[in-house]
Amino acid sequence: MKRRTKWILGLSVGVPTILIVVVLLVLRLSSPNTELNLASIEVKDLPNVWSEESAADDVIGDVGNETAIATEGQDAEAVVLPPTIDDFELPISGTLVMVNGDKPFGEESFDLTREGNGVMLRSDGTFWFKALVATITLKYDQVLQLDSHLRPVSLVSSFNAPLGFGRKMQAEFSDESAIVRTGDDVEEFSVDLERAFVLGTFSTYAVIPLLYELRQFAGEVSLETMIFGGP
Repeated sequence: MKRRTKWILGLSVGVPTILIVVVLLVLRLSSPNTELNLASIEVKDLPNVWSEESAADDVIGDVGNETAIATEGQDAEAVVLPPTIDDFELPISGTLVMVNGDKPFGEESFDLTREGNGVMLRSDGTFWFKALVATITLKYDQVLQLDSHLRPVSLVSSFNAPLGFGRKMQAEFSDESAIVRTGDDVEEFSVDLERAFVLGTFSTYAVIPLLYELRQFAGEVSLETMIFGGP
């Protein structure tokens, strides 16, 4: 009887322990080598509009952006027109790598392109972090639509996270309001689209240099920032 009890206790403790070890080994072996993937990313020079030197100088020097106006008895004078979205080097594409100290914890590829009368920012990326012996990954994608003045039109983003922590988000902008849908929740906010900036994933920062030059801001600028985060 005692021997049978020992076998029962041994199986009840040993089998779950073995299963846990097997699961951890599977997670360990199936975890992606994210740092190896980062090694394949091509390093590019920053676009001119992102450089510290003002891109406005390039726009002013563009012959296509000057109009000669002649009045009676006067020589023709060149009048510089304000920049438009056509003056920038679109499309812009690249991959952003998020680093904490010297350890990367995420990457995001993006494309900023002209489409129709507006601008489209498409991006997808991955965050990762260690949990026990496995690397947990969170994948996401985002589409931000802007008009020709870089005012927000719509935003769609989704975050695929384990254990039910994923999230999908959608926002539509019109007149002086923004309607935001997250799951079954719908909220409406008042917003000045002329001063609005949509901050989603890291790639949305790529819009700031273009917005700064297009609006011809000088010095510090305050914008109505709408933050759309993940889980």
